[in-house]
This record gives sequence, structure tokens and C-alpha cells, in this order.
Amino acid sequence: MLRITSLLFFVCAVPAHSEEYRTWRDASGKYSSEARFDRLDVESRSVCLTTKAGKKVHVAFSKLRIEDQNYVLEADARRQDAPTIGQLELVTLAPSVIDVFRKKKFPLPRHRRGLLVNDVPSGSPASTGGLHGVDIIYAIDDTPIQTIEDYVWATRSMKIGQPYKILVERISDEEPPSKPSPKPRTPHNPSNQAKKSTASKARWEEKVLTVVPLSMAEVTKAMKNAPPLKLAGGILENSIGVPIVEIGGRNLTDKAITAFVVELQCFDRFEKPVLGFGGTKSNKVPAIYQETIKAKSAFVGADDIRVTLNGYETATVVKIYLKKVKFDDGSEWSSDEGVYMDTAKSSK
Repeated sequence: MLRITSLLFFVCAVPAHSEEYRTWRDASGKYSSEARFDRLDVESRSVCLTTKAGKKVHVAFSKLRIEDQNYVLEADARRQDAPTIGQLELVTLAPSVIDVFRKKKFPLPRHRRGLLVNDVPSGSPASTGGLHGVDIIYAIDDTPIQTIEDYVWATRSMKIGQPYKILVERISDEEPPSKPSPKPRTPHNPSNQAKKSTASKARWEEKVLTVVPLSMAEVTKAMKNAPPLKLAGGILENSIGVPIVEIGGRNLTDKAITAFVVELQCFDRFEKPVLGFGGTKSNKVPAIYQETIKAKSAFVGADDIRVTLNGYETATVVKIYLKKVKFDDGSEWSSDEGVYMDTAKSSK
């Protein structure tokens, strides 16, 4: 998986609370002030502060140190009426990032200035609009996006409910989630959007996506109902021809997952349900995974879940539904009907 963590910014939503006085410093470290954050002024691209003496101060966002810029983004996101396209992990497409592409033998993108997307949360407006991990954002409508600051002002000036065009570059031969390959045994990480990028056919393509920003309150509500896992599957066979479903996945949340339940629905290649054990049972097979998955991490390789479909030997298509997830803090996520994750298909 291509994942770059240097110069990583989180553009996110956080719980609301009143702002406190803190020490603010400029990028040079020469100037500092004890003040409270009031608001972000999009028009002047400045930060409005109030000192302990009650004086109103306006500071250019670009003049602040990185820590204070991140604080401003988080504080501004606490406004429930603020427009947002969701929590994104973004990396400036600097020369050091291009070097990572070269070392990993990725094709080089046409645009050498922009933002590399590390992660897009499920259920967010960005995800609904088709934005994927490893996409490179280079423009929003007619506004070039070359830096985090460009992105901040472009998204903060959006109007809730109004569609916007996001111009991206994407590896052409991958559409997430990537599916585990029956051979070799180890399934792909479904969040790895560019696994096949070393193939000669891989290249970057420009795409135009449409996103509709929502209010922070609407996105927070949607994210609570969104599936906390991304899953993908593949089908193998054991030595006597019984299908085995392998499932790999990624924890999309900030909490560790201790267990999850999936439902596997078995079909033949004509999409007719395959009933187990002589047709006397359902085509639905429950399966549970009970190993800890750390926050924002994947489980692949030796940690994947493998389900042997005894009694379903004619199944060549298996649809995977996520039913229940248990977290280490005791909380749970569940869906009575199950949320569709992926379709695993046999190569036979």
C-alpha cells in the first residue's frame, strides 16, 4: 500500500466545545501571543483572535506555525453549520513524495503540484462523490489546488448543498476497493488503490468528480451510521474442491475493533442462490472474526479471515455483508439487514 505520512494534514470534524486561551506563535517563532480563537475569516484568509486584554487581533493564516494552523482547522470544524466534504488525510505533493512514487515504481502523475489523498472516510460527501485514496486533487472548480492552504480556503468558502467539481488524477487500472487475488493466498488490502501500479498498463488518468458539501452536523450524523470497516474478498478452493472465501479489510475508525460479524450469501454463476446441504438450508453463511484490528489499520496476510463453505461446493459467487462490529471500548455498530461490502468470484 502506498501511504505517505510526512507532511500529513487531517481536515476533520471534532466535538464542539468553547475555545480556551492558548499561546499562538508565528512560523518563525519570534512572535507569540496569549489569545483565544474566535473565527476563521475566509475572505481575508486570516484568523481572528481575542487576547486576554480583550483586544481583537487578525493574523494571516499563512503566517502561523503548522501546529496553530491545525488547531485553527479543528476549531473551525467545531462549528456545526460549517460546510465540509468530510475528514480527509492529505499530503502536499512535494518532490519528496514524487521520490516515493519513483522508489515504489509507480508511474509519475502529470500534475506535480497538488494534494495526495491518503484516506477518505466512508459515508462522507467526498466518498459519495467518488473520491478515492491515492487520488491527487489538483483543482476545485476553477481554483488550482497546490497546497493545504489552497484546499482550506476552497472548501471553507463552499456553500452547503451546492455541487462543486473536484479535478483529480487517478491510477487508471484500479477502482477501489481492490479485491484479493485468489493466487497467491494473501489477499490484497482493500484500501490499497494502486496495488497493480507496477504493471506496464498502469497510468494516471484525469477525472472530474462532483461533490456536494454538507454541514458539519449532517456529516457527523452520517459518519455515525457509516460502516466502520471496508472489506473485500476472494475465493480459493481446498484440495477437494470446496470453496474458501478470504476476506481482507481496513478499520476506518479511530477505535480498535475486537470482533466483527459478516454474512456470506452464496450464488452460482447465474446468480441463483446456492442452498447448503442438499438444498435444505439457506444460502446465507455467518462468519465471525475475533482478532483485534487497530484504529485506522488493515488486516491482511496471516490475519485475514478464511471461511470454508462446506455444503456449498457449487457456489462461485459470494456476496459479503457486514452485520456487526464490536469495539474495544465496549460500543457496537450493527445493521439488521447488513451493509454490502464486496462480491467475491471464483476463477473456475
